Amino acid sequence: MSQVIESNFIFCESFDDYASLLKEEIKYYYPEFKFAFSHKNFLTFKSEKKLTLDFKMDLIFAKNYGLTLTKGTRDHLEEYTNQINFNANQFQIFMFETTPDLFWLGINTKGHTSFPRSFPNISLPEEAPSKAYLKMEEMLYLTNFPIKEGEFVLELGCAPGGMSYSLIKRKINVYGIDSADISPILSGPLFTYKKSAFQHLVIEELPKNFNWIVIDLNLDPFFVFKNIKKIILSNEAKVKGIFINIKLVETKIITQKVKIQNAFKDLGYKIAICKHLHSNQKEFFIYAIKQ
Repeated sequence: MSQVIESNFIFCESFDDYASLLKEEIKYYYPEFKFAFSHKNFLTFKSEKKLTLDFKMDLIFAKNYGLTLTKGTRDHLEEYTNQINFNANQFQIFMFETTPDLFWLGINTKGHTSFPRSFPNISLPEEAPSKAYLKMEEMLYLTNFPIKEGEFVLELGCAPGGMSYSLIKRKINVYGIDSADISPILSGPLFTYKKSAFQHLVIEELPKNFNWIVIDLNLDPFFVFKNIKKIILSNEAKVKGIFINIKLVETKIITQKVKIQNAFKDLGYKIAICKHLHSNQKEFFIYAIKQ
Protein backbone atom coordinates (compact mmCIF):
# COMPACT_ATOMS: atom_id res chain seq x y z
CA MET A 1 0.00 0.00 0.00
CA SER A 2 1.38 3.44 -0.93
CA GLN A 3 2.17 5.86 1.88
CA VAL A 4 0.54 9.28 2.11
CA ILE A 5 3.00 11.74 0.61
CA GLU A 6 2.76 15.29 1.98
CA SER A 7 4.80 18.47 1.69
CA ASN A 8 4.63 22.17 2.51
CA PHE A 9 6.49 22.96 -0.72
CA ILE A 10 5.51 22.81 -4.36
CA PHE A 11 7.56 23.12 -7.54
CA CYS A 12 6.55 24.71 -10.83
CA GLU A 13 8.26 24.74 -14.22
CA SER A 14 7.77 27.34 -16.92
CA PHE A 15 9.12 27.38 -20.43
CA ASP A 16 12.46 29.15 -20.81
CA ASP A 17 12.52 32.90 -20.04
CA TYR A 18 8.94 33.03 -18.75
CA ALA A 19 9.39 32.17 -15.06
CA SER A 20 8.60 35.78 -14.11
CA LEU A 21 5.13 35.47 -15.68
CA LEU A 22 4.50 32.22 -13.83
CA LYS A 23 5.63 33.82 -10.58
CA GLU A 24 3.29 36.77 -11.18
CA GLU A 25 0.39 34.42 -11.92
CA ILE A 26 0.86 32.42 -8.72
CA LYS A 27 1.26 35.59 -6.66
CA TYR A 28 -2.11 36.85 -7.90
CA TYR A 29 -4.22 33.66 -7.98
CA TYR A 30 -2.58 31.69 -5.17
CA PRO A 31 -1.42 34.20 -2.52
CA GLU A 32 -1.34 31.39 0.03
CA PHE A 33 1.79 30.09 -1.73
CA LYS A 34 4.85 32.12 -0.79
CA PHE A 35 7.76 32.27 -3.19
CA ALA A 36 10.76 30.28 -1.90
CA PHE A 37 13.37 29.67 -4.61
CA SER A 38 13.97 29.96 -8.34
CA HIS A 39 16.59 28.88 -10.83
CA LYS A 40 15.99 29.60 -14.51
CA ASN A 41 12.55 28.09 -15.27
CA PHE A 42 12.29 26.13 -11.98
CA LEU A 43 10.47 27.70 -9.02
CA THR A 44 9.41 26.54 -5.56
CA PHE A 45 6.74 27.94 -3.24
CA LYS A 46 5.82 27.27 0.38
CA SER A 47 2.34 26.56 1.69
CA GLU A 48 1.34 27.14 5.32
CA LYS A 49 -0.51 23.83 5.31
CA LYS A 50 0.69 20.44 4.16
CA LEU A 51 -0.40 19.39 0.69
CA THR A 52 -0.99 15.92 -0.72
CA LEU A 53 -0.63 14.69 -4.28
CA ASP A 54 -4.25 15.38 -5.14
CA PHE A 55 -3.82 19.17 -4.93
CA LYS A 56 -4.52 21.03 -8.17
CA MET A 57 -3.68 24.42 -9.64
CA ASP A 58 -5.06 26.12 -12.75
CA LEU A 59 -1.99 27.81 -14.22
CA ILE A 60 -1.39 29.28 -17.66
CA PHE A 61 2.39 29.59 -17.48
CA ALA A 62 3.29 26.30 -15.78
CA LYS A 63 4.22 23.39 -18.00
CA ASN A 64 4.55 21.16 -14.94
CA TYR A 65 3.99 21.32 -11.19
CA GLY A 66 3.82 19.07 -8.14
CA LEU A 67 5.05 18.55 -4.59
CA THR A 68 8.66 19.27 -3.64
CA LEU A 69 9.93 16.44 -1.44
CA THR A 70 13.53 17.31 -0.58
CA LYS A 71 16.74 18.85 -1.85
CA GLY A 72 20.40 17.90 -1.63
CA THR A 73 23.05 16.00 -3.55
CA ARG A 74 22.14 13.54 -6.27
CA ASP A 75 23.10 10.64 -3.99
CA HIS A 76 20.81 11.97 -1.25
CA LEU A 77 17.89 12.27 -3.65
CA GLU A 78 18.41 8.79 -5.05
CA GLU A 79 18.53 7.34 -1.54
CA TYR A 80 15.40 9.30 -0.59
CA THR A 81 13.56 8.06 -3.67
CA ASN A 82 14.37 4.44 -2.82
CA GLN A 83 12.77 4.93 0.61
CA ILE A 84 9.49 6.32 -0.74
CA ASN A 85 6.65 3.83 -0.99
CA PHE A 86 4.58 5.04 -3.93
CA ASN A 87 2.75 3.56 -6.89
CA ALA A 88 5.01 4.09 -9.91
CA ASN A 89 2.07 3.48 -12.25
CA GLN A 90 0.21 6.42 -10.72
CA PHE A 91 2.93 8.90 -9.78
CA GLN A 92 6.14 10.20 -11.34
CA ILE A 93 9.35 11.54 -9.82
CA PHE A 94 11.27 14.59 -11.09
CA MET A 95 14.85 15.56 -10.30
CA PHE A 96 15.93 19.15 -10.97
CA GLU A 97 19.55 20.28 -11.00
CA THR A 98 20.11 23.89 -9.92
CA THR A 99 23.86 23.66 -9.26
CA PRO A 100 26.29 20.76 -9.70
CA ASP A 101 25.88 19.99 -5.98
CA LEU A 102 22.23 20.88 -5.43
CA PHE A 103 19.26 18.91 -6.74
CA TRP A 104 15.55 19.08 -5.97
CA LEU A 105 13.16 16.14 -5.87
CA GLY A 106 9.55 16.57 -6.97
CA ILE A 107 6.60 14.27 -7.47
CA ASN A 108 3.17 14.51 -9.07
CA THR A 109 0.37 12.38 -10.43
CA LYS A 110 1.09 10.98 -13.88
CA GLY A 111 -0.57 13.15 -16.46
CA HIS A 112 -0.65 15.98 -13.91
CA THR A 113 1.41 18.25 -16.10
CA SER A 114 -0.40 21.30 -17.40
CA PHE A 115 -0.73 19.68 -20.83
CA PRO A 116 -3.17 16.83 -21.49
CA ARG A 117 -1.21 15.36 -24.41
CA SER A 118 2.46 15.96 -23.45
CA PHE A 119 4.71 17.84 -25.88
CA PRO A 120 4.85 17.31 -29.63
CA ASN A 121 8.09 16.79 -31.50
CA ILE A 122 7.63 19.47 -34.16
CA SER A 123 10.24 20.75 -36.59
CA LEU A 124 10.08 23.89 -38.70
CA PRO A 125 10.08 23.18 -42.47
CA GLU A 126 12.75 25.14 -44.28
CA GLU A 127 10.14 26.67 -46.60
CA ALA A 128 7.75 27.76 -43.80
CA PRO A 129 7.06 31.51 -43.92
CA SER A 130 7.62 31.97 -40.17
CA LYS A 131 7.95 30.23 -36.81
CA ALA A 132 4.22 30.73 -36.35
CA TYR A 133 4.00 27.42 -38.22
CA LEU A 134 5.22 25.74 -35.01
CA LYS A 135 2.57 27.58 -33.01
CA MET A 136 -0.26 26.30 -35.20
CA GLU A 137 1.10 22.76 -35.23
CA GLU A 138 1.36 22.76 -31.45
CA MET A 139 -2.17 24.17 -31.08
CA LEU A 140 -3.57 21.48 -33.37
CA TYR A 141 -1.69 18.73 -31.56
CA LEU A 142 -2.79 19.94 -28.14
CA THR A 143 -6.45 20.07 -29.21
CA ASN A 144 -6.30 16.65 -30.89
CA PHE A 145 -6.59 18.03 -34.44
CA PRO A 146 -10.23 19.18 -34.47
CA ILE A 147 -9.98 21.11 -37.77
CA LYS A 148 -10.56 18.61 -40.56
CA GLU A 149 -9.50 18.47 -44.20
CA GLY A 150 -11.82 20.51 -46.40
CA GLU A 151 -13.09 22.78 -43.63
CA PHE A 152 -12.83 26.58 -43.80
CA VAL A 153 -10.78 28.74 -41.43
CA LEU A 154 -10.94 32.50 -41.04
CA GLU A 155 -7.46 33.57 -39.94
CA LEU A 156 -7.08 37.06 -38.47
CA GLY A 157 -3.48 38.23 -38.38
CA CYS A 158 -2.10 35.76 -40.91
CA ALA A 159 1.09 37.48 -42.16
CA PRO A 160 3.61 36.35 -43.15
CA GLY A 161 1.80 33.00 -43.25
CA GLY A 162 3.35 30.49 -40.86
CA MET A 163 0.06 29.33 -39.36
CA SER A 164 -1.70 29.47 -42.72
CA TYR A 165 0.98 27.21 -44.17
CA SER A 166 0.41 24.65 -41.40
CA LEU A 167 -3.30 24.62 -42.22
CA ILE A 168 -3.12 24.41 -46.01
CA LYS A 169 -0.57 21.58 -45.76
CA ARG A 170 -3.42 19.69 -44.08
CA LYS A 171 -5.73 20.57 -47.01
CA ILE A 172 -7.69 23.06 -44.91
CA ASN A 173 -9.11 26.15 -46.65
CA VAL A 174 -7.87 29.45 -45.23
CA TYR A 175 -9.20 32.98 -45.68
CA GLY A 176 -6.39 35.12 -44.27
CA ILE A 177 -6.55 38.77 -43.25
CA ASP A 178 -3.63 41.04 -42.40
CA SER A 179 -2.29 44.47 -43.25
CA ALA A 180 1.21 43.05 -43.88
CA ASP A 181 2.38 41.05 -46.89
CA ILE A 182 2.18 37.28 -46.98
CA SER A 183 4.57 34.69 -48.38
CA PRO A 184 4.07 33.60 -52.02
CA ILE A 185 4.35 29.97 -50.90
CA LEU A 186 0.71 30.25 -49.79
CA SER A 187 -0.49 30.83 -53.37
CA GLY A 188 -3.00 28.24 -54.46
CA PRO A 189 -6.66 27.25 -54.32
CA LEU A 190 -6.66 26.62 -50.55
CA PHE A 191 -5.60 30.13 -49.55
CA THR A 192 -7.40 33.44 -50.04
CA TYR A 193 -5.86 36.67 -48.81
CA LYS A 194 -7.43 40.01 -48.01
CA LYS A 195 -5.07 42.87 -47.16
CA SER A 196 -6.69 44.79 -44.33
CA ALA A 197 -5.98 45.84 -40.77
CA PHE A 198 -8.32 44.16 -38.31
CA GLN A 199 -9.43 47.59 -37.07
CA HIS A 200 -10.65 48.50 -40.57
CA LEU A 201 -12.17 45.18 -41.49
CA VAL A 202 -15.49 45.35 -43.33
CA ILE A 203 -17.39 42.40 -41.92
CA GLU A 204 -19.92 42.36 -44.76
CA GLU A 205 -17.08 41.52 -47.18
CA LEU A 206 -16.06 38.35 -45.33
CA PRO A 207 -17.06 34.86 -46.50
CA LYS A 208 -20.05 33.38 -44.68
CA ASN A 209 -19.03 29.73 -44.62
CA PHE A 210 -16.05 29.40 -42.26
CA ASN A 211 -16.07 26.68 -39.58
CA TRP A 212 -13.22 27.90 -37.39
CA ILE A 213 -11.55 31.19 -36.41
CA VAL A 214 -7.80 31.46 -35.81
CA ILE A 215 -6.52 34.72 -34.28
CA ASP A 216 -2.97 35.96 -33.79
CA LEU A 217 -3.27 39.74 -33.38
CA ASN A 218 -1.07 42.07 -31.35
CA LEU A 219 -4.10 43.93 -30.03
CA ASP A 220 -6.02 44.29 -26.79
CA PRO A 221 -7.95 41.00 -26.49
CA PHE A 222 -11.18 42.65 -25.35
CA PHE A 223 -11.20 44.87 -28.43
CA VAL A 224 -10.76 41.69 -30.50
CA PHE A 225 -13.59 39.87 -28.66
CA LYS A 226 -15.98 42.76 -29.31
CA ASN A 227 -15.41 42.55 -33.06
CA ILE A 228 -15.27 38.76 -33.21
CA LYS A 229 -18.84 38.65 -31.92
CA LYS A 230 -19.98 40.64 -34.96
CA ILE A 231 -18.07 38.30 -37.28
CA ILE A 232 -19.61 35.17 -35.72
CA LEU A 233 -23.13 36.59 -35.92
CA SER A 234 -22.63 37.40 -39.61
CA ASN A 235 -21.43 33.89 -40.47
CA GLU A 236 -23.98 31.49 -41.93
CA ALA A 237 -22.12 28.32 -40.98
CA LYS A 238 -21.64 27.20 -37.38
CA VAL A 239 -18.28 28.34 -36.00
CA LYS A 240 -17.17 25.23 -34.13
CA GLY A 241 -14.29 26.80 -32.25
CA ILE A 242 -11.80 29.60 -31.83
CA PHE A 243 -8.00 29.37 -31.63
CA ILE A 244 -6.52 32.59 -30.26
CA ASN A 245 -3.15 33.73 -28.98
CA ILE A 246 -3.71 36.35 -26.30
CA LYS A 247 -0.90 38.88 -26.47
CA LEU A 248 0.28 40.30 -23.16
CA VAL A 249 0.08 43.88 -24.37
CA GLU A 250 -0.19 44.58 -20.64
CA THR A 251 1.01 42.25 -17.87
CA LYS A 252 -2.26 42.81 -16.00
CA ILE A 253 -3.97 40.57 -18.58
CA ILE A 254 -2.60 37.66 -16.51
CA THR A 255 -4.99 38.73 -13.74
CA GLN A 256 -8.04 38.87 -16.03
CA LYS A 257 -8.77 35.19 -16.59
CA VAL A 258 -12.34 35.48 -15.31
CA LYS A 259 -12.98 38.49 -17.54
CA ILE A 260 -11.62 36.56 -20.53
CA GLN A 261 -13.79 33.52 -19.67
CA ASN A 262 -16.86 35.76 -19.49
CA ALA A 263 -15.97 37.34 -22.84
CA PHE A 264 -15.98 33.88 -24.46
CA LYS A 265 -19.18 32.98 -22.65
CA ASP A 266 -20.76 36.09 -24.12
CA LEU A 267 -19.70 34.83 -27.55
CA GLY A 268 -21.36 31.47 -26.82
CA TYR A 269 -18.09 29.58 -26.32
CA LYS A 270 -16.41 27.73 -23.48
CA ILE A 271 -12.66 27.73 -22.88
CA ALA A 272 -11.35 24.17 -23.19
CA ILE A 273 -7.62 24.96 -23.01
CA CYS A 274 -5.79 28.04 -21.72
CA LYS A 275 -2.01 27.52 -21.80
CA HIS A 276 1.33 29.07 -22.53
CA LEU A 277 2.81 26.91 -25.29
CA HIS A 278 6.41 26.00 -25.97
CA SER A 279 6.23 28.03 -29.20
CA ASN A 280 4.49 31.00 -27.56
CA GLN A 281 6.40 34.10 -26.61
CA LYS A 282 4.84 36.82 -24.41
CA GLU A 283 1.38 35.46 -25.07
CA PHE A 284 -0.76 32.44 -24.28
CA PHE A 285 -3.09 30.18 -26.24
CA ILE A 286 -6.82 29.72 -25.76
CA TYR A 287 -8.95 27.06 -27.44
CA ALA A 288 -12.66 27.78 -27.08
CA ILE A 289 -15.45 25.52 -28.34
CA LYS A 290 -19.11 26.22 -29.08
CA GLN A 291 -21.29 25.65 -26.02
